[in-house]
Amino acid sequence: MKDINPPPRSLGSLFDEIGRACSSTARFVLRTLQRLSWPAILLGCVLLALIVTVLPLAIMLFVIFLLIKLFTGQCGASAAARRDTTPQQ
Repeated sequence: MKDINPPPRSLGSLFDEIGRACSSTARFVLRTLQRLSWPAILLGCVLLALIVTVLPLAIMLFVIFLLIKLFTGQCGASAAARRDTTPQQ
């Protein structure tokens, strides 16, 4: 049975293959950008800027509120446990 992905012969050949893949990807991106109009490029830049700025902010706020919820829940649970262990008269 023929191996689909044979191991590289050396580390240098692996880096050569990575370089060829990166350069072909860069050429594809540049050809695509040359075909786009200026307004489309501007819209893409604005959307990319929004994604880069808003997404980390949303993730950070999610983590902060999750930690607040966990902390307040933990404090509330320990207060409820103390209240339940006190003897009732």
